Amino acid sequence: MAITSPKVPVCQALKEKVKSARKRSSRRVAKKFCDAVLDCPKLRNLKMRKAKEKRVVVANVTLPSCSWLARKRGLKTKITELMVHGYWVAVSSARECES
Repeated sequence: MAITSPKVPVCQALKEKVKSARKRSSRRVAKKFCDAVLDCPKLRNLKMRKAKEKRVVVANVTLPSCSWLARKRGLKTKITELMVHGYWVAVSSARECES
């Protein structure tokens, strides 16, 4: 009969626990990125799909397939964020001070 340490079952249990934690973590990461396709992001709902089809005029240039996301105004600049073909674009422009 072989002599075994009483710590062997504890060590095996810890190994199993670490192994299952790694599986869960990798599943979460895989689930997060499984729908991502380069240059073709998945549109989550109808509202985003409709916004993507609209044409938006930015600085006298018409950009197809854009959607306004936000406009922020600083003291002397205006920053406009929009999505162009699935990429975030931030356009900033100088403006006169408001008096």
